[in-house]
Amino acid sequence: MPETIALLRIEGVNFDASVTDTNDLSTVRGGSFLHLDAIKAVKAMLERCQASSPTSPIGTLKDVQTLSEGASIGLFRLTWTEPPLLQKVCATVAGWLDGRGQKDLKDAKLDTQHRRILARARFATFVVDIVQGTGEDAEAFITARENVIAANRWRQMQAPTLVPVKAERADGRSARDRVCSFDFVRPGSLKQEPIKGEVRSISRSVFLRRGYGLRRKFDLYAEVLKRAGTSLPDQRFDDYARNFEEIAGPGDKGFPLSGKIAVFYADGNAFSRIQDTAVRGDFEPDISGDPHECQRCYDERLRGWRDRLLAAVVDRLAACDVGVRPNGDDKRKCRLRLETLIWAGDDGTWVVPASFGWTLASTFFAETLGLDPDSGRPRADDGWRLRGSKGECQLHHAAGLVFCHHDAPITRIHRLARDLAEHAKKVDRGRSLLAYQVLESFDHIGRDLDGFRRSRCPAGMRPEEMLIDGATMAGVPEAMASLNPEMGPRMARRQVKRLALTLHERGAGGEAEALEKALLADLKADGLQDQVAALHRCFGDGPALWLHLDDLWDFLVPRKPTTAAGGSACAPTA
Repeated sequence: MPETIALLRIEGVNFDASVTDTNDLSTVRGGSFLHLDAIKAVKAMLERCQASSPTSPIGTLKDVQTLSEGASIGLFRLTWTEPPLLQKVCATVAGWLDGRGQKDLKDAKLDTQHRRILARARFATFVVDIVQGTGEDAEAFITARENVIAANRWRQMQAPTLVPVKAERADGRSARDRVCSFDFVRPGSLKQEPIKGEVRSISRSVFLRRGYGLRRKFDLYAEVLKRAGTSLPDQRFDDYARNFEEIAGPGDKGFPLSGKIAVFYADGNAFSRIQDTAVRGDFEPDISGDPHECQRCYDERLRGWRDRLLAAVVDRLAACDVGVRPNGDDKRKCRLRLETLIWAGDDGTWVVPASFGWTLASTFFAETLGLDPDSGRPRADDGWRLRGSKGECQLHHAAGLVFCHHDAPITRIHRLARDLAEHAKKVDRGRSLLAYQVLESFDHIGRDLDGFRRSRCPAGMRPEEMLIDGATMAGVPEAMASLNPEMGPRMARRQVKRLALTLHERGAGGEAEALEKALLADLKADGLQDQVAALHRCFGDGPALWLHLDDLWDFLVPRKPTTAAGGSACAPTA
């Protein structure tokens, strides 16, 4: 009897109702990591079914291959020795995620940790679909994969955005007290939970996600760094920042950065197209084999890059003074001031102190483009680059960076960072571009981001000219440190402010041009040509340079070594 081969695809959807539906940091983190871990739990269950075949709940499963394992997406190639009823397989796997299949998990002796993860997954929205046949050639495989993705999309459109919950029995409380005080949508639990010393009504969904987020953050970094082949020595820090206020700290240059954070979001450009190119074998011998094997190798390469990227970010943050403790308070525990909100297949969101925001973005692009993060020169490795007999391909990202106060609504700030990345993506997908926004208040932007950015440009300038090439960001804070009057009698803030105001009011040329020439002449007379060249390389030669400096003056802060023991924050494991 011929074997039956099929593609099974699982995806977590409707994040607005299961991840970013509250402004509570731990709940957002818990929802995000729960999607990540649910895919791993399903993978473990499929492997248990293979081990227990033919008595498994999905038939005589001969082989399980994980082709793709992103944040909320799992793509599996399943092989049966006897033809299964595919719709039953699909319903069974969906039951593991929505709470109906708990008996299957217990009977398969799935470990307790994975069972607990899947028990919490019922409060998220997962779509599960399966298509038979994966094709013998690349085009047939891509067609089968696109068919199962289309089935996921169709199922998503038919499913409720918000997972319905069981109605609570009235207990005499007011309607306000029976509504979850975090998401303001779901009914609050009859048992009110004390949160930060305050008794608040909380829904079961938020309660479980919040608890998961509180616990999971402490081992996520250790797992990723272990896979990347690095570890964190204990003397660097004792703990992790618990909330955005601890990340912000009292400010690292005094008042201008007091209570400020930076929210950084990045998303891959055309990764799906590059994935198809890899499946077709265009990157042999770098990625080679049957189409499904090429798919697996591409995904494995991407996950390895992501692990090393996070290791580089943690290493760089932990090695500088601002990264390991609130500035000016040595008596408190040293805590790593980093928050990972989203950690997905080709996108991610991090929150750091405002003074580290530029360095975070610069480190991200240096790691992905294969550049030295300090000098910007090419490294020995290629970064995120694929090579093959038919050419090579550099993987690029679009990113958004928002500087704001720590108590700004995180869901809206995260959405703004994503919109900024989309703005950069629309301009050029063949480069790694950054769009940033400095917020004093959030309400003035409104919903029309493109219109707002146009209104901020002087006459004759387009918003595209205010984008930053990620390959040119290295060395800018150090150049600014040499030009800043705090380091000596150099360039005064009022001079830059005056030039930027003149550009906004009267446009380029005329008075603005005269001010620019006088300012540049003074800087060159002081022997600062190299520092000026670094700024020109990043911000351009036109009016955009002065507009960027006016916006980013307080945020271009060079790193200072940590006061902890010397050496790199990440040490190779034995």
